Amino acid sequence: MLQPILARSRRRRIGATYLDRILAAGPTSYWPLSDPAGRTALELAGLVGAAADTVFHGGFETAGAGGADIWAGWGEAAGDGALADEGTLVHAGSHAAKLTSGASDNTRVTNGTARVSPGQTYTYSFWTRGDGTNAGKYAIRDNTNSTWLVSLQTTGVSGETYTEVTGQFVAPAGCHELLVYFWGPSANGGIAYFDDLVITGPVDCKGYYAASGVTYGVDGMGDGRAAVQVDGTAYVQFGNRGYDQFWDGDAGSALAWGRVSASGQWTDSTIRYLWHPKASNDATYYLVLGKHSDNHTLMWRRRAGGTTYAVHKVFAPSGPLTWFCMGMTWDISVPHAACYLYADGTFEVVEDADPPPGGMDAWGAHPMDDDNAVLLAGSTSSQQWIGRGAHMAYWAGRELGADQMRALMVP
Repeated sequence: MLQPILARSRRRRIGATYLDRILAAGPTSYWPLSDPAGRTALELAGLVGAAADTVFHGGFETAGAGGADIWAGWGEAAGDGALADEGTLVHAGSHAAKLTSGASDNTRVTNGTARVSPGQTYTYSFWTRGDGTNAGKYAIRDNTNSTWLVSLQTTGVSGETYTEVTGQFVAPAGCHELLVYFWGPSANGGIAYFDDLVITGPVDCKGYYAASGVTYGVDGMGDGRAAVQVDGTAYVQFGNRGYDQFWDGDAGSALAWGRVSASGQWTDSTIRYLWHPKASNDATYYLVLGKHSDNHTLMWRRRAGGTTYAVHKVFAPSGPLTWFCMGMTWDISVPHAACYLYADGTFEVVEDADPPPGGMDAWGAHPMDDDNAVLLAGSTSSQQWIGRGAHMAYWAGRELGADQMRALMVP
């Protein structure tokens, strides 16, 4: 293991800020987390993924947990009507949704998986049929701003042949999350079928703050910019089908700044993450920078299927209450990985593994496209950070060297 290196002041470009330094290094994604308010975490690398379907489980092909949870990715509300998994009258695949309305006209299903980018144009489409007399209804809601993009309206398809319904909308300012409604017919006993929902458009790499648990504009890590503080219930989601187009789990570099809110966080026996990209289809593919459940311990980890590279740093006598920066680089083609830390005025190469013990498996077809990829948490519902976060950056396909990481991590 290499020894710590005392961080010395060095001459910087006149007028350059810490933010300038990160941007000059050409990150794939960079969230300063200095946003003053709102749900959008500004991303400064500015990459936008090619148009793609942003909906998960739009074809009703994946079963839910059972009982009232009929389909994965969908919320179900039978009301005084009925919902059923249709296995015969389908548009494509083997399943569709059958909605039979009751007298109260409150039978519906909702899909909230689509993530979009403000200002971008999206095309929606789905296939539907009626019972020969009655047509179903649909609506699309901006779930971030709580406004309707497409108000509840008839599909116009009452016949017994599947017909495509299409339209377009522009995602409003601040909009990141959609909620799509499929509703039964207005007539009591009316039946409608829905299948193959698609919402297509470009998606950028901006983050998406939780609706609560975030305090904006707190003092940052000393570079003159503000930061955010989270209370153990919040997160910043960045995974989506746009971001996945740039992700590289086989080679890369990352850094993240954090600060715990109080000394008790170092002894709360809970894993809490600053940076946590995890594949949507397999929980054994992830990388992390964060706090271990052991007292006064930080952790770096890359797991890809059967191999895990993990490093711990134990502080003695206790973890810092000031800002610190964690960094990690990896490249399976070498193979090589390294873990870095800047804390209490010292830059340290915590480990330089050449090669990492146990090897490093390839990332493979494990997308970074949903709410498993987050900042300041392990997911949208677990392992959330308590304290502050700032300046989180990632370089896809580039393992930066120790001198480069030092130049980026020492303020």
